[in-house]
Formats: sequence, structure tokens, C-alpha cells
Amino acid sequence: MNTLILINYLVFALFLTAFMIEIGVALLLLIDYKRKDKLLRYLMPIWAADGTFGIFYVVDLEATYPSAVPLIGKLYATFLLIAGLIFIFRNAFIEYAEYISRRSSKRAYHIVYISATAIVTFIALSLLASTISGIGVDLNSQSIDSYALIFNPFSILLFISGALASFFIASTIFNFGKVKLKAASIALSILLILIGFYLYAYNIYKSLISNPLLLILPISIIILSIAMQASKIRAYSKYIAILSLFISILSIEIAEYPYIFNGSIDLNSIVIAGSEAYYLTIFFAGGIILLAALLTIMLYFGLISRQVKLKA
Repeated sequence: MNTLILINYLVFALFLTAFMIEIGVALLLLIDYKRKDKLLRYLMPIWAADGTFGIFYVVDLEATYPSAVPLIGKLYATFLLIAGLIFIFRNAFIEYAEYISRRSSKRAYHIVYISATAIVTFIALSLLASTISGIGVDLNSQSIDSYALIFNPFSILLFISGALASFFIASTIFNFGKVKLKAASIALSILLILIGFYLYAYNIYKSLISNPLLLILPISIIILSIAMQASKIRAYSKYIAILSLFISILSIEIAEYPYIFNGSIDLNSIVIAGSEAYYLTIFFAGGIILLAALLTIMLYFGLISRQVKLKA
């Protein structure tokens, strides 16, 4: 695999891991608002880091596949702009909630933030589903069917699967609910995404089956996390759960390699080459280290601040 493509996969896996953790904590905030003080001390550091992750991934994407940027812009510009505006909107409301004193308004602002996050997530996953399956896209005419691209079974399956996986991660971090509930949520998440791949992206499904390690490794780490939650060492299960999410995302990316749009475009044919590739590799490899360190620090501060408050 081309080194730049691998780095691009790592950046995306880190970004999506951080964002799904935020989504999971937001879900818990919606389910159990009484625990908002504990949840927000974890949510805010992750929320603050997600924007940095997103920007870095966009830069990495443009540098790695420069010839694909015009096509992506032409196909998805409208949806990216809509998602960007809603993203800004949701960021504003979570900031407003931090400074308003009235409890009823604070909760209303948090609900707006959660709702906007859900919409952005659905749009983003619909675009991801489109690049994976080619649904709603005609590459020959470089046009899209907007309704088919957004409202299709694959997008819905990815959205539900992602929500369940996010709930599993967040509920593990905060020890929310019974172990059986967490195990059921992640098992259903895996089942739904495999069904989605089988029906709409068979090349990924076939690759996962043909390379058992891509399935066995993340599932084994997930099972380890669940087992730890049911034992005396459950305090460390949160770290294993986060690792399982990262490995799962990376495994799916590797299973899709080297094609996008359901086999229509080979990534190796559009990745940048030559002397620029060497310097970009060094730059983005350094960025990977910084992003990983930033995510670790944000997670650490979130957990430590929560623990300190609980002791107090």
C-alpha cells in the first residue's frame, strides 16, 4: 500500500474515532441529562479537538489526491457547504450553553447542539456511503441524484450502526448501563454494517471475509473490552473500547483499498507521486503523531477532570 494512502487512512480513522466519541457522549447527554456536568467535562475537550482533526484531514485529502478534489467538489459541494454551516451552528449553541445561566435555556441549547450534530453526522455518513458504494453518483456525467444519495438504505444502515457503536464507546467510558446492553449495541452495530456492505458494497464484504484478520482483530478487541467491563479491571476497559473503534475503522478502510465508488476509481491512480510525495509523507506522518498525542491528551483531561470532581 502506498505510504501516503496509509497515512490518509490513519488520519481519517483518528478523526472519525474522535468524532464518534463526541457523538456517543452527546447521546448520553440526551438520554441522561442529569449527568450533564460529568458528561460535559469529557465532551468539551473532545469537541474542541474535533475541528482540528477535521481541518487536518481535509488538508491531507487534498494533498494526497489533488486530482480528485475537483470531482469531489463538483459532486458534493452543496452538501459539504450545508454540513459546514450546520457544523458552525452546532458549535455556536454548545458555546452558548456554557455561558447562559438559566437551566431551561441551557438544556434547550444542548438539544439544539445534539440535533445539529445528528444532522451533520447523517449528511457526512451519506457522502461516505456514496463514495463507498457509488449510490446516487454518475461518474460518467459527473452528476448526482441528491435524493438517492442522501436517502438510501445504505446511508441509514451506516447511521444506525455508527450511533450504536458511539453509544457503546461512550457508555463504556462512563460505565452507563449494563454490560449486556453494551454488548447488544455493538453486536447489532457490527451486524448492520456487515449487512450494508453485503448489499451495497460487496467488494468490502468480500475483502473482510477473504482476510479474516480484518474482522477477527477488531471483534477480539471489542470482546476483550466487554469482558473487562464484567471483571474487576473494568476501569481500563474504556481505553480498549476506544482502541477497538480505531482498529475497526482502519480495518474497513483497508478492506476497501484500493477502490472507491464501488470499484470505479483506483486510489493508486490518483495519489500524488514524485518528490512532493516524499515531503508530504514526512509532514503528514508528523501530523499523525501530533493528532494522536492531542487525542490522548484530550481524553486524559476529560477522564481526569471527571475523576477529580467525583472524588470532591
